Amino acid sequence: MNIPKDRMIDGKDVMPILMGNGSSVRNTYYSFEPHNRVDGVRYKNWKCVIDRRQKEVKYYLYDLSRDPGEKNDLASAHLNII
Repeated sequence: MNIPKDRMIDGKDVMPILMGNGSSVRNTYYSFEPHNRVDGVRYKNWKCVIDRRQKEVKYYLYDLSRDPGEKNDLASAHLNII
């Protein structure tokens, strides 16, 4: 696939990662779902999920290097991160 030359491309080529012979070019990722009202931010090994579906906003925090299945919410133990 050729990259268009008639516009500015704000992104990085992730094809090497998808093909299994590269590593991430970024250390922070953000996911925003306005209709579902659930957002997520990942920075290095930390993933924070912000759930706005209820009246009270709920935060979840996971250390993906130790808990890739996101079973242990660490938000209350690491308030300085969220």
